Amino acid sequence: MDLRLDGDTWQGTYATVVLAACVDLLADGEPIPGVTFFVDGFPTVDNVSVIAVRDDVIVARTARGDEVIVNSADVMRILIP
Repeated sequence: MDLRLDGDTWQGTYATVVLAACVDLLADGEPIPGVTFFVDGFPTVDNVSVIAVRDDVIVARTARGDEVIVNSADVMRILIP
């Protein structure tokens, strides 16, 4: 799944879509592996496992086990294998 923010979509709507996609995929209780976030003004968050959604943030874990917090309002694109 490749979700991108385009010029016709309001950022708040897009953030809701990103959160909903993660919540739906987390419904079986398993992390979502191999996710890449393109975040506005920050480095790309590449190849992480999404482990939770809390309010308007996505919680992910790197291969090294580090926890990464991604604010859904800053996501410009998300790639989910």
